[in-house]
Amino acid sequence: MDTIEKDGASSIRLTPTNPNVFVIQPQFDRVGKFSNGLAPVLVGKKWGYIDFTGTLVIQFQFEDAHSFSEGLASVKIKNKWGYINSTGKIVIQPQFDEAKDYLESGAFDFSEGFAPVQIENKWGYVDFIRCSVL
Repeated sequence: MDTIEKDGASSIRLTPTNPNVFVIQPQFDRVGKFSNGLAPVLVGKKWGYIDFTGTLVIQFQFEDAHSFSEGLASVKIKNKWGYINSTGKIVIQPQFDEAKDYLESGAFDFSEGFAPVQIENKWGYVDFIRCSVL
């Protein structure tokens, strides 16, 4: 799937068969990649998550949002980053100054249960299995 723009709105389309057929019509200000069956989408100033049909699965409520990795996605709430599961439940409370995803850094998704995060200019790792900062 590719992200494209039409009249200033981002959309998602399936490219292998017919590049002009929209899977999900342009309606979002920005979109992220699908992972774990969900993609982050921006409308106005809030991010939420849609499924492959374009149905909103996790409400627009986040200041920023990344794609899922190993069942979790980093989201920004009140200027701090935390992690949600695929139902939108916060599983690691927002407390980090920074939480990067693969698209930003090349290697900052969860890997083997760990993801790098920043607090007060110092980097550490979140262990999502134990939900703690190492």
